[in-house]
Amino acid sequence: MVSATAGARSRQTELRASPPLRVGALGVGVALLAAAQWTTYVILGRTLNLFESGTAIVGGQRLLDGQMPYTDFFAFYGPLTYLLPGIADEVTGSVTSADFGFGLVVGIVSAVVCYLLTVGLTDRPVAALIAPVVIVLLGANTARSLPALASILLLVWFERSGRRGWAIGAGACAGIGLLWIQDAGAWMCVSVALVALAGIFAARVRTVLDWRAFLLYAAGVVVAITPWVIWTAVRSAFGAWIYWTFIFPSTTYTERDPTAYFLSLVDTALTAPLAYSIYVFTFFVFPFVAIALIAVGNLVFAAVSLRKRAEPGSGAAAPVTTLVLAVYALLQLRVLAASIDEAKLIDNAAPTIVCAVALILITLRRSGSARRSLPALRIIAVVVLAWLIVWPLWSAARTAGLNLGGEPAAVASEIGGLPFVAAGPPSSTPDDLDELIVRIDELAEPGGGILVLPTSPLVYAMADRANATRYEYLDPVYTNAQVDAELAARVTSGDIALVILGDNAFPGSELTGEQIAPETYAAITDRFTVADVVGGFTILVPRD
Repeated sequence: MVSATAGARSRQTELRASPPLRVGALGVGVALLAAAQWTTYVILGRTLNLFESGTAIVGGQRLLDGQMPYTDFFAFYGPLTYLLPGIADEVTGSVTSADFGFGLVVGIVSAVVCYLLTVGLTDRPVAALIAPVVIVLLGANTARSLPALASILLLVWFERSGRRGWAIGAGACAGIGLLWIQDAGAWMCVSVALVALAGIFAARVRTVLDWRAFLLYAAGVVVAITPWVIWTAVRSAFGAWIYWTFIFPSTTYTERDPTAYFLSLVDTALTAPLAYSIYVFTFFVFPFVAIALIAVGNLVFAAVSLRKRAEPGSGAAAPVTTLVLAVYALLQLRVLAASIDEAKLIDNAAPTIVCAVALILITLRRSGSARRSLPALRIIAVVVLAWLIVWPLWSAARTAGLNLGGEPAAVASEIGGLPFVAAGPPSSTPDDLDELIVRIDELAEPGGGILVLPTSPLVYAMADRANATRYEYLDPVYTNAQVDAELAARVTSGDIALVILGDNAFPGSELTGEQIAPETYAAITDRFTVADVVGGFTILVPRD
């Protein structure tokens, strides 16, 4: 039986014998990606997210002021989700610059990491440009997957070079993922652990990730999270961090029916007229099926690769990165089952999609290559790659279909001196936000606490006013009767100078703020009166 060490040497020899990467092509690729991302942001603008960006920036401001997430204010993402946008706000001195700049940097870095990862998996620096293009088109170049992608990239470099320092770096990136939007970091740690343990105890699936390398990887994870663990222990918040970031999302948030949204789409399609039925199936139902097929396809490709490389006497180690990505894809299927919509699914899907693109490029070898794939596999690879490119175009057509006959699409306008198409929720224009901030300044003294409901916390930062409560927004899950009562008590305390209510329901739900927190809204109606209406916002002042 071939040992893991012998397999590792064989794998390293095989990689060193492969054609060298062309540094010039890599540099051009990186420059093109950065330029494309910048052009998209500046020319097309983006929508200022008053909800999620607001939650991150305001949470970062609180954290920098010394408040503790999970105890002093509600949070259920890792601390870096709040700290990094908060630092961006501190550095730029502008909420809109922080949102625009942080999103731009994350998008560029994600695209570059996707590119380098695909090059590392395929040794095809020109063809690999298709991976970040697909990621950007699909909108999957988000902060959620960035640490996981970086961890996988360093695993590729570890597998190529055999240098164990890259294993430590890969673990550190996964640890950063645990402190960021923790889902991807946790999945990465689990994927690496499962692949390493399988290789340690089963000779047929041994990889270069032997027990020594795995311990180094684990050491990298520990090094990355130790400062935060110590800080939460000092602030008596360690248990709260574990509960709100790992236990709460995996229990409470998964209690809702995971198939309700998907089945409602299917039911709509089955009962609608034929033309509309085809429209719903094509643009709303099919994305779920497609991402599931990609994840399953990654598992099949990994199994075939594993079988070829681990044949007795082959002397080759199993491809660690491919196996890790395949297990990650399997975990991605869990998101598919619990996702509210395809947008949230795509937020998590970058590693799965990169794996699929890399495996497609491996299948579509250059003409004259010694390794020739079966015709059926090549046909499947071409079809999947074409779909990954066409899907975003379908999404654009879907949006155009929904807006057909409505108002013309907005062009980029300035919010805080930067190009944004609009803002929301609620749906707002740059003029709406400018007028809203002016009215807040007229009606509330600087330094006074205000309350913005249900889902526009960025208004706190834009107006430079503190949130008078521990909660940045209302949510159908965490806003239970106890939270509602706490908010109502704050409303009746007399410490709130101004209340601003958006006319939107909770994103991804039909529930309004009044339905989510009826006691709070009743207290607002009792203690406050309407002073003005600006766009989708109603401004209320104390009755006395």
